[in-house]
Amino acid sequence: MGRLFTAFLSILILAGCASVEFYTPTPIPAALIKQPQAIDAGLNLARMSGPELSPIQGEPSNVKAEEMSLADAFNQLNIQGGVSSGERADQPVWLVSMDGVWYDEAPCQPGECQSTPNPLRHCSIILDAATALEIERICRP
Repeated sequence: MGRLFTAFLSILILAGCASVEFYTPTPIPAALIKQPQAIDAGLNLARMSGPELSPIQGEPSNVKAEEMSLADAFNQLNIQGGVSSGERADQPVWLVSMDGVWYDEAPCQPGECQSTPNPLRHCSIILDAATALEIERICRP
């Protein structure tokens, strides 16, 4: 009886030391927005002012939307530093680009401001392909 108890206790201890694997479900990808929705979201954002940026003046032209990874969008726009550690490089995004007129509204010191700021003529907006939320906006002359 003592040996049986000792054998049972030994098996129980060894079983407790075994690694336990937990079931981790594979995440179901969110439905991605389609190109027309990406263009609409990009146009809506272009019509709103952004940090230190005016809304678009007039109507945009040459509007395009291309689906790609976040890393590819950053590379295409030559964004220094690349994708930050809090973001997934393979995250699907829409890169919405358009021509138009925006103005830099960055604050400046008295005497340093131009009376007529140089317009920015091309804007690219990176949108999360699942939520259509803005990730990055780059406007250039």
